[in-house]
Amino acid sequence: MINAKAETLLEKPPFSKLIESKRCVILADSFYEWKRLDNQKIPYRISIKNQKVFSIAGLRSAYQKPDGSILHTVAIITTQANPFMQEIHERMPVILTKETEKIWLNLNNKDISQILSCLNPYDNQQMSSYKVSSYVNSSLHDDENCIKRV
Repeated sequence: MINAKAETLLEKPPFSKLIESKRCVILADSFYEWKRLDNQKIPYRISIKNQKVFSIAGLRSAYQKPDGSILHTVAIITTQANPFMQEIHERMPVILTKETEKIWLNLNNKDISQILSCLNPYDNQQMSSYKVSSYVNSSLHDDENCIKRV
């Protein structure tokens, strides 16, 4: 699973077991989301103003496969979109502030209500976006063409 809804983390067995001790952050300089317009899906690159890198809340786990090897996984936690993101998509990743990042990464903290309080939509005033090419739609593409403005 690549995404986990913040609102249902405690209800979903795969995630409810991870929230106490398997929290992590995914570092990013931006993320992509697709806006549905008629029968089209238009890709956007979304970033945080005045921040080259930011933290997205995640949960990590490891599973032993039948062949004995270990598969390490991570799920991005999503939340309802803030007003900025609502123009593009109904959900967004949980982007942590410096303060919420400290709470999230403190694995000695077992206060679930405080931990869950970190999982809010980011300040929409601090976000920016622009359209990118559908070139980004292929996972085979990993170059500067993915971030070119259209």
